[in-house]
Amino acid sequence: HVEFEADTWVNAFNVTLQVAKSCRQFAECYGISARDLFFAMRGTLRKLQHTVSLMAEENCSFIVHNAQIRGYLPTNTGNTVNSSSDANDAMQLGPSMHMLSTLWGKQYEVVQFDVSTSPVSFHHPLHWFMAELCQHVKHLANNLVRDYGFATLRDMVFSAFDARLDASLEPLADSTKSAKASRDDSVGSDRNAPIRNLYSMDPDSAVQAQREILRILDYPVRVCVVMAQIRAGMWVRNGYVIRSQAHHYREVSLRENTYDQDIVLIQFFASIWPDTDHILMTLLDRFGLYDWFSGRPHASRVYDTLHTQYMVEEFLNLLIVLVAERH
Repeated sequence: HVEFEADTWVNAFNVTLQVAKSCRQFAECYGISARDLFFAMRGTLRKLQHTVSLMAEENCSFIVHNAQIRGYLPTNTGNTVNSSSDANDAMQLGPSMHMLSTLWGKQYEVVQFDVSTSPVSFHHPLHWFMAELCQHVKHLANNLVRDYGFATLRDMVFSAFDARLDASLEPLADSTKSAKASRDDSVGSDRNAPIRNLYSMDPDSAVQAQREILRILDYPVRVCVVMAQIRAGMWVRNGYVIRSQAHHYREVSLRENTYDQDIVLIQFFASIWPDTDHILMTLLDRFGLYDWFSGRPHASRVYDTLHTQYMVEEFLNLLIVLVAERH
């Protein structure tokens, strides 16, 4: 419960507006050359992997608490997160996954996170930049992806975390084009013969890559969930500030650079995922509706009956947007 309405969020959103516009303009630079887009997407995914691995958002209580102990922050201001000096009040969290099972018995590994009790930020500029890059993916046609040595766009994206591949990708593309030209000039050659063996991820590497991408994707999903909770009236004790942030995040002047980018990123990864039910289970888990859709409507420890109805509506609305919205 807040004792007064702070307006510091206004400054943060003013900065966000400028940063989001810069992300969009910068990403436009990669919308001309397929080669530049190819390497930009792979490099951005690796940078996102590193950023997410720091878990600064999830561990903000731990970070602030230790800053107060070390004297970097005063303990008598609004920055105080824990009133106790016990370090156990702000334990550092690590990445955590858990298994969920469908009604027909198939299991999926998803990120373990509770939006209702854990810190969530609206501001993820690197994710917005990645989403803007994804909007230029039409330049990465199947033949170009194969020129760089990958069987599919999925293999190209999922293998992005192995930076060692990048050093050999461009020479492969050049040699492949030369081989194409030589083959086309040859009389009586088989034009349908494969040029070279294409890179395809082994199952273990694919599973590890899925874990990394799920952790990256979880941030825009969390934003969608927390906005749904705000609209459902679950954060009224946080005052008008939290409602104002959710409103401005989706308003006309910001949404094409913020909320719409979250939607694009979820759509892109869902479109290349081997099993889209995996993404659906992630959404169910993050919305806190897994039990409700599993036939246990009263199992939630967070939502009351009214909140549950609102959250189900918001969840179904998000699914409609993901399926129908085009950018």
